[in-house]
This record gives sequence, structure tokens and C-alpha cells, in this order.
Amino acid sequence: QEVQLPPRRGFQKVIERDNHRCQNPRCEARHLRVQAHHIKWVSHGGGDEPQNGIPLCTSCHLRLVHAKKASVSRQGNRLKWSFADGTRVTVFE
Repeated sequence: QEVQLPPRRGFQKVIERDNHRCQNPRCEARHLRVQAHHIKWVSHGGGDEPQNGIPLCTSCHLRLVHAKKASVSRQGNRLKWSFADGTRVTVFE
């Protein structure tokens, strides 16, 4: 059975851009329940431009990033991840 989803609008387009795949390099789950995350949080001056967004699965978004057990920043075409265990990972887009 095929499911038709309405096209995403605005900031949510980052989900389609990255093919519904969680951008956490330790996860990379792909499913329809990923959420758009602001790399630079709106509360810290981040905007809704696509380059400030990445999709994260619900678990990575809420239990990891918003729980401050991991953080991500963008530097050019790189995503720089820092995890609570001290691991740092750079992902080239």
C-alpha cells in the first residue's frame, strides 16, 4: 500500500531534503517520524533557513540533543557533533 504525504512547507522541508534520515551519525534511522531540529536554537538567535536545520529521529531529538547529551553545529559543509562521552564526530555533507 502506498502512502501519500503532503509536501512539507517552510522549515520542515529539511526533512525531505535529507530523505527522512536522522542526521545523528550514531543513529541514521530513516522513517517518517523524524523531526526538524534547529542547529542554532531559535532561543539563541537561530532562524528558519534550511541550512540551520537537520532532521533527527524523535529519540535523538528529545532524549539526546534537547537533553543536552549531544550537540551539533554547522561549519560550512560540515556538521560537528559533540557527545556527552567526549566523542566528537565531523560529518561532511
